[in-house]
Amino acid sequence: MLVQLVSKRRTKLDIYFDILHSIKNGDYRVTQIMREVNVAYKPLKGMMVALISHGIIEEVDAGHLNDGRTSVYYRLTGKGDNVYGYLRNTKNHVNEIISILS
Repeated sequence: MLVQLVSKRRTKLDIYFDILHSIKNGDYRVTQIMREVNVAYKPLKGMMVALISHGIIEEVDAGHLNDGRTSVYYRLTGKGDNVYGYLRNTKNHVNEIISILS
């Protein structure tokens, strides 16, 4: 019997969805998003810049913490909320189709 292995590697679309999902569930700093999405800092920062430049997320500066660090966090814009909802629905439909065909 031949067993075909399915790749578990995520696409860029999956990673962008995970970033939006992480932000949707709370206002996060980049290190919290990095841990939750499981993406290294440099590629994540590049994706975040792209999301900001397209008006999907926004960077909010909450001032300085007592230990000198800045407390910049990210949140979805109205456009970002729409994009997240669209991606979530599309992902659900694709998963439905896959389960039907399996």
